[in-house]
Amino acid sequence: MVETFKPVKINEYFLKQIAAGLKKEIYDSMFKPIFEVLSDNTVFNDKKTLTNAIQSGRIYYANGAFRSNKPFSNAVAYELEKLGAKFKHGAYYIERALLPVEIENALSILAARETAKIAALNGLLVRLAATVGQDTAVKLFIEKAVDRMFKKLQVDLEESTKERKVPVIDISVDIPEIDIADTDFQKIDDYHQLTKEERKNLEVPKLNLDEVVIDKRAKKIAEDYTYNMDYWVKKWKAKEITTMRRDVLDMVQKGARTDTIKKYFKTRWGIAERKAEFLARNESGIAGSVLKATHYQDMGCTHFKWLRSTSKEKRKLHEEYYNKIFPFNDPPIIDEKTGQKGLPQQIYNCSCGMVGIKNPQYYINRQKIENAKRNIFTKIKYAIQNSTQRNNYPWRYRRFGEGQKV
Repeated sequence: MVETFKPVKINEYFLKQIAAGLKKEIYDSMFKPIFEVLSDNTVFNDKKTLTNAIQSGRIYYANGAFRSNKPFSNAVAYELEKLGAKFKHGAYYIERALLPVEIENALSILAARETAKIAALNGLLVRLAATVGQDTAVKLFIEKAVDRMFKKLQVDLEESTKERKVPVIDISVDIPEIDIADTDFQKIDDYHQLTKEERKNLEVPKLNLDEVVIDKRAKKIAEDYTYNMDYWVKKWKAKEITTMRRDVLDMVQKGARTDTIKKYFKTRWGIAERKAEFLARNESGIAGSVLKATHYQDMGCTHFKWLRSTSKEKRKLHEEYYNKIFPFNDPPIIDEKTGQKGLPQQIYNCSCGMVGIKNPQYYINRQKIENAKRNIFTKIKYAIQNSTQRNNYPWRYRRFGEGQKV
């Protein structure tokens, strides 16, 4: 007999697989071609001349000075000083009219290359925007992981509910003590006397998820999960491409160079990675909560217990629900702003858990017992602290056989 069913969580391994698949799909379909357009495979060498440094894009001319995102090499610095450039505030200042023809030509080549990259990038973003509604490879990456994740969750739920009865505390009846049979200890001793090979033969074989037949409802939940993931990725990509096109246009109008634009896209890729992880975890939590609720209700559970969040960031509203009992047909409010009702993990960034309750009266009675114990100890503590003899020193000494009158 157990107090409650064992809580079950979605396997973290499959969550990471799904997130990795989403990242790969987003990178391959969006950011990889963008970085290819903006990439510069030129190998920089400190011994190259000023002209080669300009053509390679290592240094550039802007606002009357030669500038670089990295420290100037000795060779380049020497060439600039020979031209009469003056080093100030991290740049070499010289009027453009004083530059020789070969340097001017190098600057023109660099400018043409920058213009070509920007034009190619703009064309790529237009093509991406036109194809964002097409079927993506998300399903190919995550379909198998989703299927295995829900199979594992289904198996764990069935395993956790083998003990199908939950005891009910009757606070009017004394609970008898239970003797543990010595045979249980004898089994433990016998096990430790076995050799490693004999222990291996006793071990339960590993679960093969490919042999597990997924429940029809679990399969439907998995299919809806995949569809929702694909829908949200398409929606996010369409919005992201629109944002990137607007930002690139604004940067170009302000005279930004391709290296600045490349840094911008690296930042956007970092945002995309976090978005993929969020989508994988959020959608898995929602789908998992539906599967768990369905399974527990099939077991005859009418209520569930709200379990503590494992996340560092916790909603104050959800903290009030910890270890409280709620009916499945009338769950609590999970979002104060919208008044949305639901189960744990059915709102973004919620990592709370739940476990089915077959008979809520057991937990109600157990809470009454805990409250009664707490009240007794509180009364005893209060009586001691407020005793009239508490500060009576002779009385205190007499407790230890000291301070007695002679």
